[in-house]
Amino acid sequence: MSQEWFEGRLVVPDGTSLHYARSPGAGPTWIYLHGLADSGAIWRRVAERMPGALDVVLLDSRNHGNSGGGLGGHENHVADVISVIEELRVPEVILVGHSIGARTALGVGACRPDLVSLMVLLDPPFMQGVTGATRDGQRVAARQTAASWSTSTPSQLFDLARRQHPQWDEADYPAWVESKLQVRAEAADDIGEVPWRDLALRCDVEAVLVFGDEDLGGLVTGAIAEEFTRLARKSRSVRIPGCGHNMQRENFEGTLDLLAGEWSRPRA
Repeated sequence: MSQEWFEGRLVVPDGTSLHYARSPGAGPTWIYLHGLADSGAIWRRVAERMPGALDVVLLDSRNHGNSGGGLGGHENHVADVISVIEELRVPEVILVGHSIGARTALGVGACRPDLVSLMVLLDPPFMQGVTGATRDGQRVAARQTAASWSTSTPSQLFDLARRQHPQWDEADYPAWVESKLQVRAEAADDIGEVPWRDLALRCDVEAVLVFGDEDLGGLVTGAIAEEFTRLARKSRSVRIPGCGHNMQRENFEGTLDLLAGEWSRPRA
């Protein structure tokens, strides 16, 4: 469906400026949260295929997209999303998050369950046993990668995307390229272990944990999904076959069907 979008910006309490795109509509407000080195723009293809004239917000996380720079880390992202929800003053929110965005959504559900009616968590990085040295090495590598993207041309990044992700639809490459040119080195601070089990225990929001195939690059295994649904009392898990970590790109139709199903499902 065709949607009209407008750009918005707000400043959160620590002074960071956050950018979002919004397509106003009816029903609950769907806030989409992206993963590391992506931006809200990666969700536009999904949002425009959802049924109905939904109220949709595509948020750029701090240090990503058109948002400003600021101190990274899980707690700051959670606080940012809470600030966005409160600023928008919407009566009902559905959070859809991918990767680190899914981890952020879970943090919001644990801290402020009164603000969210449903969370859809796409392959969050529920890491465990990550040492400080490993984390620091991953952050250094991420900063170096971001630096290499910043000196690349769009043409070079398009070629890189097609080589690394040949199974993606051509429509997914432009947002990927744009987000790589925009990401700040400080985004690497988001890499690290978060106590997801504690968050799951504290979460009093309906949650759907979505996972793919581990052998295709998925982060959430069947065992992790089972453990999560034991801990988060209002949760269930759904596997989308034939995809790994980037399920909204690797199995677009399967991801869209799942989200459309959640949209139409009656909620208490």
